[in-house]
Amino acid sequence: MPNATTLLGVATTPALVKTEMSEDQFLALGETKHHEYYDGMCVVNPPNRRHARAERALYEALRLHVPDGHELLIEWGWRTGGSWFEPDLIILALEGPGDIAVDPPLLIVEILSPSNRLDDLVTKRQKYAAGGLSWYWIADIDHCRLTVLELVDGVFLERQRLTGAQITIGPVRVGIDPASLAC
Repeated sequence: MPNATTLLGVATTPALVKTEMSEDQFLALGETKHHEYYDGMCVVNPPNRRHARAERALYEALRLHVPDGHELLIEWGWRTGGSWFEPDLIILALEGPGDIAVDPPLLIVEILSPSNRLDDLVTKRQKYAAGGLSWYWIADIDHCRLTVLELVDGVFLERQRLTGAQITIGPVRVGIDPASLAC
């Protein structure tokens, strides 16, 4: 972590806090905004303004193209393999439990933040693959690109990298120009 400090089991960067705790301790926190749990750590990373703008732009681009029987949600949860995730955007089946998704979503979109790029690019990518997520999009607003990944034989393969206005492939076909995502 760049510019990270650790004090009493809490790792921090200017916007990111990771606190060691058990899953039971995490669940005892109750409803908390912008938190996830993986690798034995509660992760809190509130978005900055650019991130929030990119999230809204992606939501607006996707919302009219969600396949029948599915819904698009912002920062809603998915539990897989003892980890609790709150992706920036998630498309999942309308049917299912009301509190958190337990079946793999159709698509997860994460927007990279300076404080947790490696989590989205490495840790979450591995855990999402292990959980059976079929499609994972990574929006990099620092480099104005959107990477489309598909799960093949348990590993995410890059299927498309958008750097200009293009139609995406995969479960949601939509025209997106990454430069419009707060770049």
